[in-house]
Amino acid sequence: MKKTFKKWAPTKERMQQGWLYRWFGNRLNHPSLWAFNRRSVVLAVSFGVFSAFMPIPAQMPLAAVLAYICRVNVPIAIASVWVSNPFTTIPMFYAAYRVGTLSYTLAGSEPEHILGIVDIGYLLGCIFHPMSCHVDAGFTDVIGPFLVGLILTGIIASIATYYILNYIWLRQSKSAWFQRKMKRGIAAAKQKLHKDEADKE
Repeated sequence: MKKTFKKWAPTKERMQQGWLYRWFGNRLNHPSLWAFNRRSVVLAVSFGVFSAFMPIPAQMPLAAVLAYICRVNVPIAIASVWVSNPFTTIPMFYAAYRVGTLSYTLAGSEPEHILGIVDIGYLLGCIFHPMSCHVDAGFTDVIGPFLVGLILTGIIASIATYYILNYIWLRQSKSAWFQRKMKRGIAAAKQKLHKDEADKE
């Protein structure tokens, strides 16, 4: 799994040319911010997934700051934000919105207006460009559940990502260790067999 993430992550040389180094400078040279061990990668992906659900333009900077504070792999955290992309954003955010409406209903204040999935694009436009949309009672009724749903879903998704990736990483590490042990055992058995044959001769 480590090799997979190394291929997937942006290189240090590439990131030195972008906004990241303009923000953090030489503080990003700390080895832990580029480490590819289990803790660093798994936490970094979790931070990226959480940031992907935040309705702000600066999702990647948020992931970078979280990774920097916790001393985990910054490039992986930034790359993981792209779980939210032009193909997935609307389904992800609509699912989060429905989680928000459910939480409001369970709390005893069921929203009067429930948006369809086609309305999420307009709602996102209002969040990112508030001066360009018409704000009425219907809008104010849905914005609360939407924001609450995004935060709740971001937390849930990041926690689930952490445990799933951690489990997969451990399983693959154990499998790789077992395979290495088997290969060493087979090699030792072959060597002993050759030695016994040589002694008989």
